Amino acid sequence: MPSNQAQSQTAATGENAASAPANAFRRLVELADGTTSRHRYLREALACIARVFGSPYATLSAQYDSEVVSEEFHSGQTSPAFWREPVRDFLADALADGEPHARLLSAHHAKLQIGLLSAPFTGRDGEMTGGFALVCPVTRTEVAALAAHLQALVTLAAHLADNLNRPGDSRHTSGASNHALAHAATMESPEEMAFSITNSLRNKLGCEQVALGVVHGPHVKIISISGLDDVRQRSPGAVQIRAAMEECLDAGVPLAAAKEHEWAEQDSGTSHRLHRQWRTGAGGAAVASIPISVGDKIAAVLSLRRASTDGFRREQIEQIRQTVEPFIAAMQLVAEARRGVLRHLGGSVRDTVKATFEPRRWGRKLAALMALAATIWFAFGTLSY
Repeated sequence: MPSNQAQSQTAATGENAASAPANAFRRLVELADGTTSRHRYLREALACIARVFGSPYATLSAQYDSEVVSEEFHSGQTSPAFWREPVRDFLADALADGEPHARLLSAHHAKLQIGLLSAPFTGRDGEMTGGFALVCPVTRTEVAALAAHLQALVTLAAHLADNLNRPGDSRHTSGASNHALAHAATMESPEEMAFSITNSLRNKLGCEQVALGVVHGPHVKIISISGLDDVRQRSPGAVQIRAAMEECLDAGVPLAAAKEHEWAEQDSGTSHRLHRQWRTGAGGAAVASIPISVGDKIAAVLSLRRASTDGFRREQIEQIRQTVEPFIAAMQLVAEARRGVLRHLGGSVRDTVKATFEPRRWGRKLAALMALAATIWFAFGTLSY
């Protein structure tokens, strides 16, 4: 291939992949909706992702209980044997570390550069089940963006594969989750996704206001209020809503404040002070907050306000929770997949520090203190010549 043709093909491939086209995410969801076989889905997803990156060779390895999936994809004129060993060795190294890897290969004075990229598979429980690796044309300036895009696509594919062949999951539930993932994958940020959720719910439910907050430890941060382009965290209205959200987070169940006869059948104890204060501040409107769980943890809180005459019913609250839950899981998943390199590094450091200093980790604490003492001595200590 002439060098100028190779260079133009590289630039085009990098531009298409780095732009993260929404149809790639949608295609992965369509593939999952069209099959009940996990093995077949992973084979088709591998080919789909490889084509997005213009890859001549890609491979995946995954294990689900007793089922082992090992597939490869090849296109172009080169023999798959040419790529097989280096790419699979690269994937083995990445699986040993459990982290995304990227390696740039180029000959001296060559304009065409080749990149090896890998990304781990993680299931819904957060455990790594395998990995994905490919070779693709890339330049030094594109490698970070391509690696992040690959991680997003592989994370989505792994989550969809985890939904398949899972006993107890209905096709309706799986389809709702897949639709949520496809919708979230087209968004630029969690805030954009939250804005879409709150405004859609306000229109469909006839609410005056809908707010969504994400949970950070014992606190909740509001990321969207319907009708507002920007959330001012310290405004009186936002403060009241956040207080009600955190009251709901503490209770772990839906809470509301409305006319006693409207809410009595849902909650006989109308002692939720912060929700009553929010209702008073809203001019007597009916207000409610719903905890949204991902796995066994509350990940977000949805708060709604509507005319007092409409109120909220128990079955309506549960229906809203079931509708929103897949989108919160998808928003959380895609946000995690699209983290930059620095945020991934910061998260790893934070998790390591947290694990080191948690209760009953005396061995780790002692090792950390000894390492700190050695570092201080090395920097400021003295030693006889």
